[in-house]
Amino acid sequence: TGFGGSTVGLGRLLARADRTLWEPVVVLSHETQRAWLARQGLGWAETHVVPRGPERPAPPEGALRRAAWAVASRLRAVREAAVEDRRYAESLRRITAGRSFGAVFCNNSVSVNRAAIRHAAELGVPVVVKQRGFEWRSRRVAALARSVDLFLPDSRSVSAGLIEMGVEPARVRPTWCAVDVDRLPSEEAVRRARASLGLGGARAVGIAGCLLEWKGQHVFLEAFARIARDRDVRGFVIGGTPTGEPTAWSSRLEALARELGVAGRVSFLGHREDVAALLGAMDVAVHASVAPEPFGTVVAEAMALGRPVVAADQGGPAEYVRDGETGLLHRAGDAADLARAIAAHLDDDDAARAMAEAGRRLAVERFASDRHAADTFELLARVAR
Repeated sequence: TGFGGSTVGLGRLLARADRTLWEPVVVLSHETQRAWLARQGLGWAETHVVPRGPERPAPPEGALRRAAWAVASRLRAVREAAVEDRRYAESLRRITAGRSFGAVFCNNSVSVNRAAIRHAAELGVPVVVKQRGFEWRSRRVAALARSVDLFLPDSRSVSAGLIEMGVEPARVRPTWCAVDVDRLPSEEAVRRARASLGLGGARAVGIAGCLLEWKGQHVFLEAFARIARDRDVRGFVIGGTPTGEPTAWSSRLEALARELGVAGRVSFLGHREDVAALLGAMDVAVHASVAPEPFGTVVAEAMALGRPVVAADQGGPAEYVRDGETGLLHRAGDAADLARAIAAHLDDDDAARAMAEAGRRLAVERFASDRHAADTFELLARVAR
């Protein structure tokens, strides 16, 4: 749903598919996803775009209004989900009509793949869910999860959430997400990226990810305003909205930068094809999600590039960003604590370099795309047989 780590992960998996064994039929939610896959040389895969529901508005200000909005939003979401599931199921039936499939692979959670999981039952084929997020806890989702043949969660945290929901451990096989450690940008590409940012002698601190409220770009901006008071530093927000169009949240972030007095020192770069090179150009790469991140692809990628990282102390990143060893952790949602961790990296180059090198070794060993793809396709083949 939208363009982000799930789309990138799917692309890395497709790029390593043995085309003599697999003939993928890919169903996407946005045209931006199909265009990106084509630019990655994956246009050979049959793809269909079936749009999902529109972006929901941001909640209003004020505790009482926010609570009322939450109740109304939940009721509206239930009604909309039923209508959307029927429409989506009809699209899937048209795409799969008269064809034979070995398995249905859902590249996200159960709750956003309801129609696809039910359609797999209609086709009489097994379903595998690459669980890229913490599941929405409800009796309906838990019941639907029982029809999933195999879960491939992003991390141990996501695995634990599934098991707590009632999924049998035997149907849960944790697999990390993939990082193209063999296709990282060259030092020259990183130098060009840094030059394009016009830094001069300033240090660069950046956050990369889809512009969504839970990704915590607002926490990053608040932390940046604190460290920028007495340092020559520039901030970068890398990433666009799911559809590529401005949203209430993207406008709110730009307004916040102005309110904090850092608009002239923070650049909103939007969606970029050279994210890896930009991460490599950062003196500190920041993860600031306020909700637990299932894995944190950009965190692992920054580590593989040998950059000092700061991550929130929950979810997937907290499993491999070992505080003081492979990076620094901060209390999720706490701008002051995030500022402390960023400043620690900026003010102690030797310690930052040591942690960055340890993080690079861990990321290259654990997250290589070739290893991830081989494991995933092996498990898919077992289920399909």
